[in-house]
Amino acid sequence: MVTRRNFTFAASAAALSAFVPMSVAEAAIAETPQAVFNRPITLIVPFAKQGATDQVARLIAEPLGKALGVAVTVENITGDWGTTGAVIAAHAAADGHTLIMGQTATHVMPSQRGVARYDAVADFTPIGLVGSAPITFVVNNDFPVKNLEDLYAYIKVYPQPMAIAHGGFGTPSHIGARKLKAAFRAPLLTERTYASTMAALQDVAEGRVEMMATSLSQALPFIKAGKVKAVGLAATSRNIVLPEVFTGTQQGFADLRASHWNGLFAPKGLSAAMQQKLADGLSAALADASTARKMRELGIHVPFAEQQGPDQLALLQQRERQDLQVDIQQAVAV
Repeated sequence: MVTRRNFTFAASAAALSAFVPMSVAEAAIAETPQAVFNRPITLIVPFAKQGATDQVARLIAEPLGKALGVAVTVENITGDWGTTGAVIAAHAAADGHTLIMGQTATHVMPSQRGVARYDAVADFTPIGLVGSAPITFVVNNDFPVKNLEDLYAYIKVYPQPMAIAHGGFGTPSHIGARKLKAAFRAPLLTERTYASTMAALQDVAEGRVEMMATSLSQALPFIKAGKVKAVGLAATSRNIVLPEVFTGTQQGFADLRASHWNGLFAPKGLSAAMQQKLADGLSAALADASTARKMRELGIHVPFAEQQGPDQLALLQQRERQDLQVDIQQAVAV
């Protein structure tokens, strides 16, 4: 029975408890942002549809959404070789509902003509590596070379400058073109910049430019359709989808290594809980057998468990930023 005395004591105890501080654990729980999705996730692809980055994003979107329990919608925001989409992603709310599929152009060597529009490291939170594919060198079918050794010999005796196409400033395609120039030590090998890798591939297929550097995953449909031919990979080992194509290392160009990698990033300020939830979701998506098979069929390497996670993506980004600055300087000096 509630007596006047009992009621008075209970009320006093309740009032007193309001002034007693929470424990450290209780305070941490109260202050930790909850990793909860309340609307679909937008995955920004800062490049055109059908490009290598778009391919990876669309392969991973559905299984990622399934792992996270929320729809993941791919949105292509193009412009300035990835910069436009990256700026939008960098300024989005850090709540886990906006992600960007990054790569070399956006997160290693972003196009920053004049004033920098964002910081490729400080303005983003790494989630994890999604996949990588070697840069592949392709030529027009009528071009009289079969491999990199033939191409090197041809360029050395050709009396006029020859062009190698790439898909835009800072892109993996661009890096591959400059690395080939450095490996060949060929000052007469000039660069031809395109608005997209797909446009460059189309021109190689139609004979408007002799050769280009591109991601294996994007070149593969053109190669299989007989529209272009692959003469080499910028890698140390051959790829299972093109076992007949030798690497630069196998053809005497040991330093010819470049890849198109894609990593998932969120805006800066993302909570540790949400970062981990997204990273776990990405790992689950990459473990999906159907997704992994589709990626391998495009020549894309699915990262091993030890290559996954935020820390590994941050290390890759740091290493690439350091290495590629040296590579580009060497290529320019040729």
